[in-house]
Amino acid sequence: MPLERPAFLLAVGVACIYIVGYFLEYSASPLGLVAVLDGREMLRLASDIAAGQLAAEPFFRAMLYPFVLSPLVDTGDVLSRDLLQVRLFNFLLHVANAILVGALSWQIWRRRVVAVTTGLVWCVYPVALFFASDPLDVTFALTLLLTGLVFSAKSMAPGQSNAGQSKIRYLVAAAFALSLAAAARPQLYAVVLAWSAAVVYLHCRDRVLIPVAGAVVGPAIALALALGTINLFHGGEFRVLPWQGAYDLWSANRPGAHGAYYVQQRPLFSYHDGQNPARAESIAAFEAANPSLDPSIREMTRYWQHRLWDSVTDAPADQVTLLLRKAHFLLGNFEQYNNKTYVFHKARSTWLRWNPLCWGLLLAGAAAGLVCGWQHRQARLLAFVSAAYAAALLVSYVSARFRLPLAPLLLVLAGGAFVSCDRKRRFAGLSLAVLLALTSFYPLPREWRERTFIQDELLIARAAHESRHYAAAITAADAAHRRDPLHAMALELRCVARFNGWLESSDDTKLLPAIHAVCGEAMAVSDVAVRVVAHMLWLEHQQQRARALWQDLVRRNGPEQDAVLAALIHSRTLDPATVSVNWSNPALISAQLLLALADSGDKRALDLIEQRLTADEIRRQRRAIEKLFP
Repeated sequence: MPLERPAFLLAVGVACIYIVGYFLEYSASPLGLVAVLDGREMLRLASDIAAGQLAAEPFFRAMLYPFVLSPLVDTGDVLSRDLLQVRLFNFLLHVANAILVGALSWQIWRRRVVAVTTGLVWCVYPVALFFASDPLDVTFALTLLLTGLVFSAKSMAPGQSNAGQSKIRYLVAAAFALSLAAAARPQLYAVVLAWSAAVVYLHCRDRVLIPVAGAVVGPAIALALALGTINLFHGGEFRVLPWQGAYDLWSANRPGAHGAYYVQQRPLFSYHDGQNPARAESIAAFEAANPSLDPSIREMTRYWQHRLWDSVTDAPADQVTLLLRKAHFLLGNFEQYNNKTYVFHKARSTWLRWNPLCWGLLLAGAAAGLVCGWQHRQARLLAFVSAAYAAALLVSYVSARFRLPLAPLLLVLAGGAFVSCDRKRRFAGLSLAVLLALTSFYPLPREWRERTFIQDELLIARAAHESRHYAAAITAADAAHRRDPLHAMALELRCVARFNGWLESSDDTKLLPAIHAVCGEAMAVSDVAVRVVAHMLWLEHQQQRARALWQDLVRRNGPEQDAVLAALIHSRTLDPATVSVNWSNPALISAQLLLALADSGDKRALDLIEQRLTADEIRRQRRAIEKLFP
């Protein structure tokens, strides 16, 4: 059926409006203004690469995407410009992925309508847009994955049946692109291995086996050696894979795990930046279990590998149950938590809310398409690599971001439902599609679906607080507090959002008792709240009690150390000359302490604060100081 040009242009126009609309809406939201969790870490790694300050150690996580981002990140600022540039880059990659989905559909099905339709569907697929919004590696990895599969399909196209130069070139390009995809997201090594084995198997009876095997395996081995060598020269160890994998596998398969997504066992309550939570947790757990061992990367990797092996061999029945549970989550239409809960944020978005496209539809369509188009070799190969990647997910996690690479492959396979096939095969495909749809759309209990909503509310509260949208921060923190009145981060954020909101935008001292009361609830779990309560006491002319709280925080030597020292200097309780400052590493000195030292006449502190902060930011902070210490 020919595709009419006006209809095509209209569809493209609608898709572009949809993408741009969502891009602008998300960019104006608190989470669009401030990177959080994995996205924040990606930007920080990119900034360290750009500045030549990356820690000299083996890579904890895949570094290809931060390396690609590094030219886009000038200052390492997690607000505004850098984040907007990265989001634009990701959305351009998303559009490229839509084109690649269409190209792959064309290579397999040779139907123009199918190719255009699948490309446009991917363009507006809400889960893909959701993850493209943040500085995460999955959209970039998808570009490389789809590029490799397009080259692979071209090598199997009619006219490429012999060992001509073009076939070998396509295979080399495919192997290189797929290996780069795995370098960006190591779970995709399952695709590399499955694809390589399948291509070699398809040529095992040909006289061209050796050149084909070389074209397939050579680039993958070369890239693996390159990654290992980079790790060796940078971190002192030859490692192809990031060293986070050992703990991730243990965490995904430990006794009591549900396997849907990573669950932090040692919560980090402070709202300040810290290292990767999984990394911090793995080190802390290793040191607690092995106080006499050196917490080196090699020792920790070996330890978590042994723990994983013991858990599998000690309770194999439990592992089988866990795998079945993961398979249920993998097939289910619900997008499992990964930094954010998709269904929570979809309901908040004007653009995503009414979009009916979902995993369950792709899964059912792929089943029908594969059965109808089984005679196509490229479709069978695509189904095989999809199954291999799904098997890799069952070993680790089946959360939304981990599962996303399967979605475009399912969409391409769904195009087979529109090719001609006999009635019996079409009925079989429809029956399988209905069965999988019933399985996928079977609802999870509400308690499970909403169990991570508190994390989303806390993320919004933190991002809104950091971007100075204090009313939104208070609303989100209060919502989280209603879900769990004892949650430490909710208690802390309710306090700091109210305090900083008053500090910046209100002179009404009648608000202080309410702030004092809210922060008092958080004092048992938050040093930040203790510091704020001390400020409230100071403004209530209870200076002695305020000084006692600040001095107690100094003795704790916790994350509030610099801010408390600044308060003691401003309150004329502490002589600035007695403050010990590590001038050899000024990046570790907080802006609050630098400003306090600068205001007391320290020239080095003044020079550093003028380099670090803009003139407007310095004036803003000095107005706050005048308000706290009138």
